[in-house]
Amino acid sequence: MGQKTSPIGFRLVRTKDWRSSWYANKQEFGKLLGDDKKIRDFLSSKPSCQGASKFTIRRMSGKVEVTIHTARPGLVIGKKGAEIDQLKADLRKATGEEVWIEVDEIKRPDLDAKLVADGCGSARH
Repeated sequence: MGQKTSPIGFRLVRTKDWRSSWYANKQEFGKLLGDDKKIRDFLSSKPSCQGASKFTIRRMSGKVEVTIHTARPGLVIGKKGAEIDQLKADLRKATGEEVWIEVDEIKRPDLDAKLVADGCGSARH
């Protein structure tokens, strides 16, 4: 029997990048990891983030930068940026830190495995 490993950990550095980018000491590592999980779960449950493939989190001295990779950026931003402002306010309340949100459009959603599996790709039935 061979050793089993995570597919993401196996492909890191070669073809994939980290989902979170920050550094922490032993005392705050668990808290920050839990916060990242809460942020991802919160964003995944929002209807505005329906076509989101992944969420990248970067932390810099009291600020959290969340990048939402989505096939439908207009849905995430909302009318006149109202939806993204609401997301910022909710995340600021949940984490207690200043939150920046960037929206990155996925140009070809039919090549993203998560979007195809969720059925949000451009495939016509």
